Amino acid sequence: MKKIFLGICVLAGLQACNKATEDTTEVATDSESLVPTLTLAWETDTISLITPESVLLSPDSQFFYVSCIGAVPPNQKDNDGYIAKVSLSGEIMTVKWANGMSAPKGMGIFENTLYVTDIDRILMIDTQTGMTTKVVEVPGAGFLNDIDVAADGTVYFTDSDFHKAYSLKDGKITELFENKDLERVNGVFVDNEQLVFSSSKSGNVVTYNLATKSATVVADSIMGGDGVEKISNGYFVSSWNGELFYLDNAWKKTLLLDTKTQNLNAADIEVVNSKKLVVVPTFFGNKLMAYTWK
Repeated sequence: MKKIFLGICVLAGLQACNKATEDTTEVATDSESLVPTLTLAWETDTISLITPESVLLSPDSQFFYVSCIGAVPPNQKDNDGYIAKVSLSGEIMTVKWANGMSAPKGMGIFENTLYVTDIDRILMIDTQTGMTTKVVEVPGAGFLNDIDVAADGTVYFTDSDFHKAYSLKDGKITELFENKDLERVNGVFVDNEQLVFSSSKSGNVVTYNLATKSATVVADSIMGGDGVEKISNGYFVSSWNGELFYLDNAWKKTLLLDTKTQNLNAADIEVVNSKKLVVVPTFFGNKLMAYTWK
């Protein structure tokens, strides 16, 4: 479901496998120096954020935008969704900074426009006023989910119902692909000329080369795959079921966080690389939980 293009993160030499990787899930230990370990830093209250789905760092790195679905189901056109603002230390700044939407999910920013998926349309919101300036309908869309924006302003977004990915540029919507390896595709992250996707039903993580238009499964068995974010030496991938995984630069998978027994989900995450902070929306938990890593 998230995201602003993070040009500060540079990772050279990512190599994709030509077939699905073996299930190499491990539990991280302090002795594995390259595998992050998490420590809870803060959490918000459970009153202000109703069904938080996605978190996005502001361009000036001063606060987070949080998309809140409100009442469920998350595909119901009930007009009770909103965007909140939360500080980097977890204080609620503004509950309903932007509203007039039904089930906002993924978010991305380019210049002064916040792009938000809302079931079957893309909302364009002025970051100065919180007002919707344009609505782009996506013909045939079922369940639009995550967003990320490239450095040139191209908006990439997913449709979970039809395992499709799209781009939006200069007002034109283009279908990138329909891929069965990405059944119920969810998260998308722009990494230069490569897109990285997670899928909820198939559990695959797939890279898509924009130049060759080829897709490759690089990791599997992350069922409920949701947010995808890059850190200095790999990726974080969340599972809506309540897990957070780390994928290293060889796509080896390590489980870092499991909140299933607490009945807390892990939806579309955001990272602040400068602070080594990952923020997890807990969906039905109605709060954000932030962790530092080392």
